[in-house]
Amino acid sequence: MKSNLSSFLKLGLGLLVIIVAMGLFFFLKKRGGQLVSYINAPNKISFFYPKKFVQVTCPSIDILPKFNYLICLNDSTRNQRLTPLPDVAVRRLSMTGFKNFQEVLINDAVYEGSGMNPKSFSEFKELKLSDNTFYYLETGRFEGILSFNYYVIRGEEIIGFNLVSSPVDWTNPKFISENDLLNQELITILKSFKFIN
Repeated sequence: MKSNLSSFLKLGLGLLVIIVAMGLFFFLKKRGGQLVSYINAPNKISFFYPKKFVQVTCPSIDILPKFNYLICLNDSTRNQRLTPLPDVAVRRLSMTGFKNFQEVLINDAVYEGSGMNPKSFSEFKELKLSDNTFYYLETGRFEGILSFNYYVIRGEEIIGFNLVSSPVDWTNPKFISENDLLNQELITILKSFKFIN
């Protein structure tokens, strides 16, 4: 009797493992393939991104000294871009010289010539994803290029995600920036973001 119960439990456990593995397989397939894990221990962050995103060289820090890049990614399936900037750039921002994180975000979101520089923190929107609250702002919509900045804050730590999507049909009156496909893919990445304790 005990032997039959043990065999039954082993069979049940085996079936459970198969069901979980199949569920994970179909989840990854639905997400566009495998996910790549990004772990940055020194900056205490981690997230997943679709395998179709590839790491690229980040813009020179000499050109943009306030940008402390951690990783830059391009969607390898996108054939056309109107800018040399990466599709997604992840950066660590410093609180040095600022009173609070709101000042840091306002200062960081100022882009020369974009015409969309925030005057106050009230222009940022809030987005709750998983265990994090992200503050975001559309930082540019010009010449077929759409850009967003997303920020997550923990204490003195600020991580910024910059999106540059192109070409986009921003002259179309029905175009909604937040519905841009690349922006939606970035939000999927943000859902997996974690601060590592």
